[in-house]
Amino acid sequence: MNLLTETKYILRLLFYLFCLVGFTLSSVDIFGQGYTTPADSDGNGTPDYLESGSAPTVTIDVSPTTVCAGDDAMFATVVTGSDLIFQWFESTDGGTVFNEITASGSSPAYSGFNDDTLHIAGVPVSYDGNLYRLRIISTTYSCDTVYSSTEELSVTASPSPPGGSSPQSFCAIDSETVGDLTVTGTGIIWYTASTGGTVVAASTTLVDGTTYYASQTVSGCESDTRLAVTANVADP
Repeated sequence: MNLLTETKYILRLLFYLFCLVGFTLSSVDIFGQGYTTPADSDGNGTPDYLESGSAPTVTIDVSPTTVCAGDDAMFATVVTGSDLIFQWFESTDGGTVFNEITASGSSPAYSGFNDDTLHIAGVPVSYDGNLYRLRIISTTYSCDTVYSSTEELSVTASPSPPGGSSPQSFCAIDSETVGDLTVTGTGIIWYTASTGGTVVAASTTLVDGTTYYASQTVSGCESDTRLAVTANVADP
């Protein structure tokens, strides 16, 4: 066998082995996985590995939030990127475990947990110290997952109502006003009812037999309950 014949023989053998290996690899379910269709996360018909992209960017991050008990809280971000998927997380144990917020719920009620801004309505004082963060995924850039900063929710308890006695007596000749009712507290606001109602100006003239309701405000939070004071105005 001359050199040329040997070379042809070797080439044919290599070609045969190549075909055999190729057939084997394409037919065997390697590691129990097999060959799968390349991912196309955004569904545009082009496999992800053939597309270029960039990770989302948090341009305005989450800030700590302080609210009064019963008020609404909001955590807001501004994120740049394309085809973004948002998911808010909450931790009730100081950050050891973060759980996805997946339902609106009630007392409090959540909204926007799949958006860039999370709203929590009617926050109870028990939520003081909870932590929140946002996860951002881009379907056109699957190489990285971005998180916002982790920030705390501070909830200030409602103060007690102001102190005072009822009834309180006045003489009509003195033309006393609501501002002359004696109560102890800070940031006193007078109302026409124990809940709801309308604000009564301190300059309003007292009406005999009328009950006025006072709240106080401490550290920016108004008391949930009000002190009832009845004015007795005598006309001697």
